[in-house]
Amino acid sequence: MFTHLTIFTHMKQADLIGSAEAAQILRINRATFNRWAAKGMIPTALKAPGFTGPRLFDRSEIELIAIERVA
Repeated sequence: MFTHLTIFTHMKQADLIGSAEAAQILRINRATFNRWAAKGMIPTALKAPGFTGPRLFDRSEIELIAIERVA
């Protein structure tokens, strides 16, 4: 059985970024980014427990979304 800690230790920490950095990469407002993430439009790599727990995102997935938005 996987826990958040188990999943986190199997990923490189450098590959995970917060919403502020992800929003910068996508060149959108952080509030817009958070709405999109909450709606499932942007995949979350890791969500901390609790309603207000922060989400972390896979940098490569965010960069791919940024490329797709330009095309």
